[in-house]
Amino acid sequence: MSETGPRSHPPDDEPPGRGQPERVTLVLGTTAGGTGTHVRMLADGLAGRGVAVTVAGPAATDARLAFSAVPGVSFAAVEIGERPRPGDLTTILRLRGETSIAAFPAPPRAPGH
Repeated sequence: MSETGPRSHPPDDEPPGRGQPERVTLVLGTTAGGTGTHVRMLADGLAGRGVAVTVAGPAATDARLAFSAVPGVSFAAVEIGERPRPGDLTTILRLRGETSIAAFPAPPRAPGH
C-alpha cells in the first residue's frame, strides 16, 4: 500500500503490458446465472480498461448472458460441462487453441481506448 492508498488498476498513462495484461481469456463452464453474471462483469470491466477479452464457454452461456454483445469482448464457444467427461480431451485441446494469441483476432477496443 502506498501513501495515497491501494491502486485498483494501473494509471491510464502506464503502457499495456507493464501493469495490466493486453489480453485476457476468461474460461467459464455451464452456469445458470451467478457465476456467469460475475464473469460478464469482469469482462466488461477489463474491456473498459482497454484489455482485449475473450470469454470461452458453452454456447448456451453466451446466448443467456450475451458476452459477445459487450464492446471489446469476444466469445469462443467451447463446450465445458460441470464435471469431467470422457470427451474432455477434445475440449481441452480446443481451449488450448482458443487461448493462443493467433487463434482469435483481437476484439474491437472499447470506446476511448
